[in-house]
Amino acid sequence: MTNPQQKADFIITDKKLFQSKLLAFSQSFTPCTILTSNDYYADKDLTKSPFYYAYDLMAGLGSVKILKANAGSAFQQLSEFHNELKDWLFGYFSYDLKNETEVLKSSHPDLIGLPDMYFFQPEIVLLLKDENLQIISNSDRRPEEIYEEIVSRPRSPLASEGNTSLRLPDSKRGDAGVAHTRRTRATAAIQRHTPNPSQEGNALPQIPPESKLKPRFRKKEYTDIVEKLRQHIIEGDVYEITFCQEFYNENIDFEPYAAFERLVNFAPNPFSCFLKIEDKYVLSASMERFIKKTGSKLISQPIKGTIKRDADELTDDKLKEELRNDPKERAENVMIVDLVRNDLAKSCKPGTVKVEELFGIYSFPKVHQMISTVTGEMRDNIEWWRAIKNAFPMGSMTGAPKVMAMALIEKYEKTRRGVYSGAVGYISPEGDFDFNVIIRTLVYNSLNSSLSVHAGGAITYDSVPEKEYEECLLKIQGLLGAMGMELG
Repeated sequence: MTNPQQKADFIITDKKLFQSKLLAFSQSFTPCTILTSNDYYADKDLTKSPFYYAYDLMAGLGSVKILKANAGSAFQQLSEFHNELKDWLFGYFSYDLKNETEVLKSSHPDLIGLPDMYFFQPEIVLLLKDENLQIISNSDRRPEEIYEEIVSRPRSPLASEGNTSLRLPDSKRGDAGVAHTRRTRATAAIQRHTPNPSQEGNALPQIPPESKLKPRFRKKEYTDIVEKLRQHIIEGDVYEITFCQEFYNENIDFEPYAAFERLVNFAPNPFSCFLKIEDKYVLSASMERFIKKTGSKLISQPIKGTIKRDADELTDDKLKEELRNDPKERAENVMIVDLVRNDLAKSCKPGTVKVEELFGIYSFPKVHQMISTVTGEMRDNIEWWRAIKNAFPMGSMTGAPKVMAMALIEKYEKTRRGVYSGAVGYISPEGDFDFNVIIRTLVYNSLNSSLSVHAGGAITYDSVPEKEYEECLLKIQGLLGAMGMELG
């Protein structure tokens, strides 16, 4: 016998503190998914750019029912699962579902061992936007009890040192709330999220500094493959291909909850997520949206184009313009935009697919990114899940043409990507959804003490193999450095 669903609303005035307490509370639940924007939108003018955000923080804790599936009929099973429950679902699609969307295979080893697809109906759902928190309980625990358990948790070293008010709504206080501090200077944005080395030992949860990850490729192997991929481009097999490698440790002492707080403190990106499934964990600081559905509208926002930030505001502005006008970055971006337009056209009404924004420059604490926004109106006879399947996996992580790029990825990479290059997100009771792109991510198997991190880049005709190798190392070193780890 199922428990009747219970709902209640609360007021939260310190989202960072609440997120930290929620993470602590979540440790007793599996499965568990936390999706967080890290308050990225607080100082943004939402009328000027196509952000399309619905929640600041979402979570699904515990399970009423679970769906695990591998490539074959996974999307159809997800459709049936949702039709049966008509409730919130949280979970992920792994990259290897490509073997269902196309005639492909995955024959490489997989260090972590997650299923290709995993979704669950949570016992507890939390939805936070601005100050407004809704808790939905599918268990015998009342939302008020759940709220009190969360806010009674001790504060984390990474929680906000400012306002600590986490309170029930007061009908007499009206709509007055806490104004967000708006910081526009690049210096403030960078300094706010950069750990102070002199304080790091006390202020941040510690990961063993001796932890080292090994690359799957030696330098010469990597550069030789990049050159082979350039030859495929010259011969017309592909125009662009995203080539990645795994960095790994098969015997590491790793604390995923402390690691996630450290990760989002270093890189508080808007599509970050924490996912726990039995003895496996996914920790992501993604800034990329794969696909979102709101009503009949589909939105995809591929990223191609990155440049580092600078603490000097004038230099930082020059870097933004350098990225905006970089011919190589623009060429890569427009190729993926064309691919995404074709993917959305499979599900949308003729003539409705459009590029709302081309070559948009968005600033994050560590980098500026070139992001384009493609939208379309779904056809009336297309079910929501087919829109995901028709676009999966995302073109920004494959290349173009997509099928040949994926075949070459399988040929030249050494390991399965698994959840990396896949997507984590939610599906609403009405069939709306929002999924990120799993990049800047650590994946951990606590059963065999294995940690996996992927990095790579887009290979084009203009790619220089040595520079591609250096760029791959820079990406991974930045992420590992933030976690107190290094390459070995």
